[in-house]
Amino acid sequence: PTGRQIFPDNEYVLAIIAYLALAPNQAASKRSLTRLLWGDQDPKEVSRNYTRRLQQTRRLLSRAEPGLLRTDAGSISLASDRIDIDLHQIIEGIKFGRIDQQLHDTIPFHTRILSSLQEVASGTLLAWVEVTRHTLLSRLLSELEYSMQNFVDDGEIVREAASALLAIDPTHEHSCRILLRWHAESGNVPAAIRLYDKFSDHIRREFDAEPSPQTRELIEQLRSGSGQIGGEY
Repeated sequence: PTGRQIFPDNEYVLAIIAYLALAPNQAASKRSLTRLLWGDQDPKEVSRNYTRRLQQTRRLLSRAEPGLLRTDAGSISLASDRIDIDLHQIIEGIKFGRIDQQLHDTIPFHTRILSSLQEVASGTLLAWVEVTRHTLLSRLLSELEYSMQNFVDDGEIVREAASALLAIDPTHEHSCRILLRWHAESGNVPAAIRLYDKFSDHIRREFDAEPSPQTRELIEQLRSGSGQIGGEY
């Protein structure tokens, strides 16, 4: 809420914050959190670890604003009414045609999702990170694809969504064709050819395949210099 940055100094505090931030209503049971972090370790040791890491998490969050972490006997939560989760905001914004600039950053946004935690996690926690990343990426892709369909009459939104999709999935052929047409219509055929060549490389590496006839026909029209772009997206 204050905009102040905080940096967890160990993987347990990082995991607690990440798990709560991405949980429904930013809340979780004590049991689910302890199983995620300590599995089937001795219950007394788990209880000590839980208390210590919870205190560390509370101190860290209090540097931004007191009261952001809430606990009772069986659950723990973030003050959802006082915290904005950037990933949730980005995904929700796509529904309204707002394609966040972070999706176009030099370091792709999707590669940063839980990346710090993935570097230090292991066991059950690592499995949660991988499943959660996959789920969030799938949701992000679905919303971007929906945006291209829902805002088909708004060329700028469609282009931004296509660009974000291609950054997440370099083999997303529909996005590639949209951007090829945009470059062609802008008179930037060299950029279109570079985009196609890069897309083709990804297709060959990932699937040992070639772009579809529809996409190949489009690039041949551009390379011929005819200036006429036929076919459909």
